[in-house]
Amino acid sequence: DPDIVIPGHAALQLVPLIERIPADAVGVMTLDLAKIHQKWGDKMVSLLASELESKGWPNRRDLLMDPSLIGLDVSEPVRIFLLRHPTKADEDPTIGIAVKLEDSSKLKQFFLSNIHTNYGDKTESKDGYDLWKIDEDVCQLAIASDFSFFLLKEHSRAGPQHLTKELERFMTSDGSNSLVEAHPEYELQGRKGYDVGLWLDLEKFGSMAGEELPPEFLGLVEAGTLSGGLRFDNGEATLEINGASKGLAKALGGG
Repeated sequence: DPDIVIPGHAALQLVPLIERIPADAVGVMTLDLAKIHQKWGDKMVSLLASELESKGWPNRRDLLMDPSLIGLDVSEPVRIFLLRHPTKADEDPTIGIAVKLEDSSKLKQFFLSNIHTNYGDKTESKDGYDLWKIDEDVCQLAIASDFSFFLLKEHSRAGPQHLTKELERFMTSDGSNSLVEAHPEYELQGRKGYDVGLWLDLEKFGSMAGEELPPEFLGLVEAGTLSGGLRFDNGEATLEINGASKGLAKALGGG
């Protein structure tokens, strides 16, 4: 009976992507592909195609024009989030990219035909998803029935087990200890209809990027959050930024 939900991982598949992002995320960017594609269309495709070709990738304008060809569901934004190193906050962050799928078989076939062949047979079947350790120290990919998750970590001192652990945490999340649970304002931001949205935990970001930030900005990242986004309409861009920072007055010289 398709209406019966089986306990375990089958039930976990029903957890929305937004509720899988962990509470310790440093920041999240959302890309509304449907809006971007509608508004930018040919310009976006031309820019991306040129960039990919310059890096040695084949010309796949067809996929850029129609993401459904590889099974993507653009009705939900792509979510890209950052995680700090588990013990060394100054290390480059781990990047997670979550994408909604309308047909996972198409993405698997594309991956197997165009990318996977370069890395040999590194497929693992898990409970509810397939895992590819493309370069297990650097990037891993998981494909479930209705979403895909890509994890990237360059120059990691934590080793491949760190990536696998973070990937499994996202794929098997039950929605508890999530970013939206810890920061309800993040979910509210998603309702504002940005083409490109951004949410940032200033304190976590500051601890990660501290030595690289100019002194005048350090006061802004003592605590608080920053959220906002971009809208593109009629050839004009509108930027909205909202937030609160404990160190704002200090950064601006008091007052």
